[in-house]
Amino acid sequence: MLVSAIEKSDDINLERVSGEGYDVHKRMPGNIEENLMEMFEQYKKKYAVDF
Repeated sequence: MLVSAIEKSDDINLERVSGEGYDVHKRMPGNIEENLMEMFEQYKKKYAVDF
């Protein structure tokens, strides 16, 4: 989600940093992210509580 938001931003400056010495974490595939978001929406509907 965050990656998509960054990609859509026209006014952002990113600084490249070295990943040397750190584990590499790749972005999850878009179809999995979409599926997780749909599942989250279903979860919210099922377990929503009004305060």
